Amino acid sequence: MALAHKSKEPVYKKLKETIIKEIKNGTLKENDAILSERLLTEKFNISRISVRKAISELIEENYLYTIPGKGTFVKGLTSEFIPPARRTHNIGYIHWSEMPSVIHIPYFAHIIHGAEKESLKHDYHLLISTVSGSAGPGGKMLPSVIKQGKVDGVILEGIDLDSWFEIAKVIPALIISNYICNPDTLPNLDLVDYVATNNEGAMRNLLEYLKQEGHSSIGFIYQTLSHSNFYERMQGFNNSIQSLHLHTKEGWIADGNTGAEAMKKILGRTDLPTAIVAANDTFALDAMNACREYGLKIPDDISLAGFDDIESSLWSQPSLTTVRVRTEEMGKLAARRLIEKIEDPSSAPTHILVGTDLILRESVKKLQ
Repeated sequence: MALAHKSKEPVYKKLKETIIKEIKNGTLKENDAILSERLLTEKFNISRISVRKAISELIEENYLYTIPGKGTFVKGLTSEFIPPARRTHNIGYIHWSEMPSVIHIPYFAHIIHGAEKESLKHDYHLLISTVSGSAGPGGKMLPSVIKQGKVDGVILEGIDLDSWFEIAKVIPALIISNYICNPDTLPNLDLVDYVATNNEGAMRNLLEYLKQEGHSSIGFIYQTLSHSNFYERMQGFNNSIQSLHLHTKEGWIADGNTGAEAMKKILGRTDLPTAIVAANDTFALDAMNACREYGLKIPDDISLAGFDDIESSLWSQPSLTTVRVRTEEMGKLAARRLIEKIEDPSSAPTHILVGTDLILRESVKKLQ
């Protein structure tokens, strides 16, 4: 079937109109695969260059999306999503949380600052939003900045992966820092663009330091493994304990709603490790309070280390040995990668792991 040439309108635009018509009349449904470039070329008797141009514009206009190595698919028009008529030169930073704002939390503020600086270099502006809940089946509950076509792409923090897949059907999307997961059924992340901390590498560096300071029996406290950061730090701890020939036991690994609650599960035992690693600084600082309740001095009686290097870790008594996350660099890399994805929607997913720095302070004792 050849496309009709009744005007001087370019052939690729005729192909675009045909595909859009089939999407709108239901011939092509949400997530249906369209024909390959070769088959479209043969079916409509046009050049492959014309086919590529039509497909590229349909992706940019949010009618189609591409999964590298699998094909090109139809985005749903049932999700209340309004494709922008043209580029907005805005990108969204969306934090999935019950907290009303993240810009006053230093960890997130530094990520956002890095993303904003990088965005401005490329003539993009950053819009910040906090949402809760799921994007819903079929993307029925997309964040308003996406539904209203206010952004060309989004950086997503703290999102569940089902929601990411719904959002990625309609707009370029990238995960930064942390996502919600089920450790028992971890998904295939090959299709996901993300920028994250090298948690496992950082945990190994921390345990190497503890070993160097003479610690061989080490415990771990955490809040929930449904957050990817905590899960990866736990994995890094377990793997490094084995590879560095250190010692832990089931009773030295504890969770809780607070660091004090988790720490007390360990302190209630008769046999204690010489050092405890907390999955983040907030947990470590709260664990210090539990140690004081039990009459233990840090680091004389037990050593303690955290993760994230939040500001209060510097001012605690004693100051906390921790791992500094390069949050601003993470934000810059996320914005840069998202803009690449906006400008080339067919580019293959990229995984970027950002390094960390070990910050040595007063909460770890060197053993003889």
